[in-house]
Amino acid sequence: MDAVRTLIAQNSLIASRLGAIENLIVNRGIDLGPVTDPSPDGGLGGIVTGGFGGILGGGIGPIADPSPIDLGKLSRVQLETRLADVELTRKKLDAVEGMFKEALDKL
Repeated sequence: MDAVRTLIAQNSLIASRLGAIENLIVNRGIDLGPVTDPSPDGGLGGIVTGGFGGILGGGIGPIADPSPIDLGKLSRVQLETRLADVELTRKKLDAVEGMFKEALDKL
């Protein structure tokens, strides 16, 4: 029950912070343009937010390759789960490859 109360409190805190951000944007007359997926560099409707010292600060910043996974820290269940994820991804990629090959054969 405490976990539910904590989630409710966090939800209301997030809602109040989003409301404050929305008020800042609306009151300053910032036009964010149409709602779209954010760009990988943290752009926000033409306003630079990512990287070092953007107008709104923060953002995603440069995206680099992830560091190698230390497999010694994972449990057996975690390793089996990740292996199952790899197998599922391989099956999806094989299906997509088959679709492209069929489309090429029809041309």
